[in-house]
Amino acid sequence: MPRPIKLLWANVLQFAFSVGLLAGLILFVSFVAATSVAELDLGGKSLPADWEAAYLNHGKFLRGYLIENHPLAFAMTTLLLVGSFAGLWLVSRHIKARAETGTDPRTRMDKLVNAAQLAVAIAIGIVVYKLLFIGTLPA
Repeated sequence: MPRPIKLLWANVLQFAFSVGLLAGLILFVSFVAATSVAELDLGGKSLPADWEAAYLNHGKFLRGYLIENHPLAFAMTTLLLVGSFAGLWLVSRHIKARAETGTDPRTRMDKLVNAAQLAVAIAIGIVVYKLLFIGTLPA
């Protein structure tokens, strides 16, 4: 049987896999939902010249990438998404099993770690929203 990891490290791993899952999902969508800029109906307007593809999100365009132009990046994105999901599932299962056996009672430190995780996740969410989801209108 593998040596159990301490709850603090399990929480750190859980947070790291959560960030990886979020990043993988954002990148995966930027590949799968993207359409070539030449094929978009922009009504005579244009997007930045260095964009190869884009996708519409709430009335604005976000930069996308074409799978055929970046197959290795798409494969790595898919690997990040699947690997983060699998890692998150395994760590969550580990934490749940330890909680059910009572080997790691919830302590004040554990609650502080969870609160810190939530605060960092909210901060990352705000940054991701501002950087990635604001979008660009055709000029």
